[in-house]
Amino acid sequence: MNWSEAHLLNSKQKLLNIKLPEHCYEYIRLVAASLGHTRASTGNIRNLLIALGNAEYRLTPGSIQFKGFETIERLQDFISSKVAFTVSIKTDDEVIDRTVLCGEIVVDITGKFLLIAYAREVNTLEIDKLLNNFEIDINRIAAVRTSELPWSTFVPSISVKFRLSPQLICDYLPSTNDLSAVPDSFGTIITRKVYSSELLIRELISYQAGCFVLSPDSLQRKILGNVEQIQCLYNDR
Repeated sequence: MNWSEAHLLNSKQKLLNIKLPEHCYEYIRLVAASLGHTRASTGNIRNLLIALGNAEYRLTPGSIQFKGFETIERLQDFISSKVAFTVSIKTDDEVIDRTVLCGEIVVDITGKFLLIAYAREVNTLEIDKLLNNFEIDINRIAAVRTSELPWSTFVPSISVKFRLSPQLICDYLPSTNDLSAVPDSFGTIITRKVYSSELLIRELISYQAGCFVLSPDSLQRKILGNVEQIQCLYNDR
């Protein structure tokens, strides 16, 4: 038993038996699973609470949405069973099908549930090593069905290094995919396993001038391309 577990069993503490509404329980359990706190194939709420008590996470306001739990459960069943599946995604104009060969469910920095999918289709917005990866808003999934294609053993990823200024590191919300955080003379260098460059770029933009991408070069070029597009839009106005 580690110190944290012993602390929870302190004799001065009182046992609280609180009954949560079903949707709240499911939400907390899925958040626990998305952060890596699992037992068997389900989220371990107790371990999540221990981590919160140890200040391993920094809670920030987010867009909590309680719809879509049946879809999440169905996706989890396919993923845990290692069975390829097809999702139908609602857009503003049409419904698009993606054949998922491997995937995982994550929660972004705003609290939104996403399916990170390694798909048969090509994502023209992604960098080379992630060309078949998509981030799919689970609230936009209209249907899920089985596929005859084989399941992949992994989702393609890249290793990204970025530096945060000393002023920002106190506000940094660690990711479960962070591999290391090493201080240097200019701030802290974060190394992260990344499945979606689009998702990462949206997070890095929130740090503004206090963040600098060190590698890979392909991600640097993509960010510079995005900046140039934004500058062109402002120059045309």
